[in-house]
Amino acid sequence: MIIDWFTVIAQIVNFLILVALLRFFLFGRIRSAMRERQAQIASSLDDARKSQEQAARELESYREEKRTWEEKRDELMKEASREAADKRRQLLKQAKEEAGKEQDRMLSSLREKKHELARDLRLMSLEDAVGITRRVLSELSTVHVEQGIVDVFISRMKDIPPDRKDRLIQAVRKGKTAITVRSSFVPGSALQEKILEAVKEEFTVTAPLEYRHDPALVLGIEMKVDDYTVSFSAGEFLSDVEERVSTAIRGAFGRPGEGAHV
Repeated sequence: MIIDWFTVIAQIVNFLILVALLRFFLFGRIRSAMRERQAQIASSLDDARKSQEQAARELESYREEKRTWEEKRDELMKEASREAADKRRQLLKQAKEEAGKEQDRMLSSLREKKHELARDLRLMSLEDAVGITRRVLSELSTVHVEQGIVDVFISRMKDIPPDRKDRLIQAVRKGKTAITVRSSFVPGSALQEKILEAVKEEFTVTAPLEYRHDPALVLGIEMKVDDYTVSFSAGEFLSDVEERVSTAIRGAFGRPGEGAHV
């Protein structure tokens, strides 16, 4: 095989020229582009690192804010719970106080109504009893009843204490007072004479008697000398009945303001 050295040398020269041209026109730009690209990559990596660090810082800040918010939320919830509990206790206390006041008002009103009813019943019963008794006694006003009333009256006149009777006798004898006799009926001459004789006997005086008719006595008779009164009347028994009924009602219901149970 014959080697054409001229051709070989020419090819080597051409290759070297090509390498030189490539190095001058291509490899420099490639290296420059690679350096620029490398710089860009490095800058991008640096930016990415900075971004990652910033993201990490922001994430930590977010986590810290989240912890702070959660702690604050827990504190607010606890405070809200305490306030709600305090408000609930306050409302319950206020409700109990209002309920107690309302109960007291109701009990007071019931007691007042009860005493009003008791008073009305007492007045009705007493008024009815007195009214009926007065009508019945008025119907019974006869000569025999009047005679009995005068007899009881004279008997009471005889029971005046001696010391009091002496002072009355002295007052009548000195003319300081008149003897007034009031009665629910108009006594006849016989009864007037009987009363006068009793007065003379008890007071040893002959002073005239002044008679007055007073139906309010309810089958009764009354003699007043000075400031002393001798009397007998069916009204006394009515007053006794009224007092007994009133005492019974007070015992059953109490008096207003006594805290009796409803």
